[in-house]
Amino acid sequence: MRIQQLEQVKQLQATMNKMEVTLGAIADAVVWVGEDRLIQWCNSSFESLVNQPHSTVCGTKLTDLLPLTQIGQPVALPCYPDVQILNGEYETTNYQLQQDEQITLQISGSCTGLTDEQCAILVIRDITQTQRTQESLQEIEERLQTLINATPDIICLKDGEGKWLLSNQANLSVCRLNENCRGLCEKLSQTN
Repeated sequence: MRIQQLEQVKQLQATMNKMEVTLGAIADAVVWVGEDRLIQWCNSSFESLVNQPHSTVCGTKLTDLLPLTQIGQPVALPCYPDVQILNGEYETTNYQLQQDEQITLQISGSCTGLTDEQCAILVIRDITQTQRTQESLQEIEERLQTLINATPDIICLKDGEGKWLLSNQANLSVCRLNENCRGLCEKLSQTN
C-alpha cells in the first residue's frame, strides 16, 4: 500500500474508534440488526439491558434477547421493531420487558443501506421512571380535581387573559352551567 492509503486507513480506524467510544457512552441502548435479523453490533447499554456480553449478543436474533410484550401479550414476529424497520413500516413504539420487574422501553429506529445489505438501527430507551412519574402526576391531578369539586365554596381559576383554567362544581352551579358547558365557557373566555 502506498503511504497515502495507509494514512487514510489510520484515519478511518481512528474515526471508527471515536464512534465506538461515543456510541458506548450513550445511555440509550443502540443495536444494529442485519437483513438476516441477526445482531451485527451493539453498544454497552444494550449489553447491560440484556445482561450479556457483546460476544454472545452478536449473531443472535433480537427476539431471543428481548422478549417484548404489549398489553401483556408477546409481540408477534412480524410486529417486532427490527422486522418492521426493515420493511419500512415502523414508528417509535413503547413495549414492556419483564426482567426483575417490568420495564417500559421506547424503541425508535431507522433503516440504512450503508453496507451491501439493509440494516435496522434501533435506539432503545428505558422510559419506566418517566411513565411512572406521568402516572403519579395524573393520579394527583385526579385527586385534586375530586377535592376541588367536593368543596362547597366557589373555585375558579383564570389566567391573566381571563381564560378559564379550572372550575369546580359549585362555580358551575352558580353560573348555571354543567360540566359539559365548561368547554364553551373556556372558548367564550378566550374571545374576551
